[in-house]
Amino acid sequence: MRRRSGTWGTWAGGSSVDTPATGVASARPRRARWGWLRRLVVLVLGLYLLWSAGLFFFQNKLIYPGTGLARATKEAFEPRAGEIDALVGKSGKLRVFLLPPKGWTPDAPPAPVVVYFHGNYELAQYGTRSKDTGHFRRSGFWVAIPEYRGYDGVPGPPGEQGILDDMVEVIDWIKGHQGVDASRVVYYGRSLGGGVALGTALARPPSAVILRSTFTSIPDLAYRFAVPGFLVRSRFENRKALAALNLPVLIAHAKDDEIIPFSHAGVLLKAARHGESYLTEGSHDVYADEGEFRARMVEFLERAWQK
Repeated sequence: MRRRSGTWGTWAGGSSVDTPATGVASARPRRARWGWLRRLVVLVLGLYLLWSAGLFFFQNKLIYPGTGLARATKEAFEPRAGEIDALVGKSGKLRVFLLPPKGWTPDAPPAPVVVYFHGNYELAQYGTRSKDTGHFRRSGFWVAIPEYRGYDGVPGPPGEQGILDDMVEVIDWIKGHQGVDASRVVYYGRSLGGGVALGTALARPPSAVILRSTFTSIPDLAYRFAVPGFLVRSRFENRKALAALNLPVLIAHAKDDEIIPFSHAGVLLKAARHGESYLTEGSHDVYADEGEFRARMVEFLERAWQK
């Protein structure tokens, strides 16, 4: 006589008829695999959100690392004859270096001025002894080098709008200085300084702009760090600024730039209404033909003023 096994639902001496038990057993591994996948997705998403939050709250440290630079020794950057280290603006705390053309005297006719906006990991005082500014001075230009807020003792936290507001005050002071030809003001922006130059140009248009190793926008760079652009506070939308400005622009970039992709130069050139390019070999900071580039900058400005 056959009897039923109450536990397993099989017939003694017969085959199993409890098919639901087989289905439950096979479903458990599938549920385990899906559970492991869900936990992995949650972990990756959590790490990404943590990464994005960290970049959001500490982005000023990444965009403005020069705020942590120590001022060089007084001997290295002490003003020489005719050079000015001034505190200007409504607050009287905005720093600008103003350097005269070589051989300038108070009775000389007004001369053009190049406003040099430095990069994010520099101080304005570094520009007082750079070969670029020296070349401009030998070529008959004043050179003005403003400092950004948060850098070298200038009060206030760094940020796009605050820096641009300060630059407007600095430009107004520069234009009113004795010996400066206010009709021939040039903005020369290096890296981040290109963003400062273009942002300032929207409020105080110069006669020409020179951009060296400059980006299309900070959000465009943020995607390289897998961060959505809307999280960026200091945006410096250079492509949009160029499209709005009706003035001569020289865009220089090195093909092996390791910080700002070379492709940004092409986008900026296409956006500029009156743009021309200087594309060369080299890195972000050093061009292979620096001397030729400096000569090209002066030649570009002379042509722009003849039109």
